[in-house]
Amino acid sequence: GDAMQRDVEIVDSDDLLDAVLGRLEARERSVALVVHGGRLAGVLTTEGVAEFLSVQAALGTRQRDRLFSL
Repeated sequence: GDAMQRDVEIVDSDDLLDAVLGRLEARERSVALVVHGGRLAGVLTTEGVAEFLSVQAALGTRQRDRLFSL
């Protein structure tokens, strides 16, 4: 599984999500470490992205716009 891989995908927080997902798919990975300014900022998973997109679709445009205008 991904937890045992030594060759970890590392992405920058400024990288476009489509590009990151493409890299993960090409390397048959589902997890990437996200760095910002050379420091670990988080972990991105394809499962987490899918869940986020599902929630966004369920909220609909009106709710989504309110959520991101905080």
